[in-house]
Amino acid sequence: MRNRLVSVALPREPQLPTFKVPDGPIEPDSSAAADEDESDPPQATESQPDAPSLTDISGIGPVYATRLASAGIHTIEQLAEARAEEVAAAADVPRTRAERWIEAARNARTG
Repeated sequence: MRNRLVSVALPREPQLPTFKVPDGPIEPDSSAAADEDESDPPQATESQPDAPSLTDISGIGPVYATRLASAGIHTIEQLAEARAEEVAAAADVPRTRAERWIEAARNARTG
């Protein structure tokens, strides 16, 4: 049998884009500098690092903390004051687990 060569048409490589650079010096946009006020300190977006969070309670991880937050329970203090039925429904856990979380929150705020 003979060796046969097959011709395959390959696409041409595309031309690289060209960029036009101004000849003179580039001056900063004065409107952007006017918008920023350097005298104001940056605002903290996270809660205080020393403040205990719901995830400090044994058995409450990020998923349960998010579920509780969607029900309006954001702090250990709010969890300690919540009713077990509400916590169980919000986190989709058994009532006994919710009662343990509430008890742990009460112990955490007092001690």
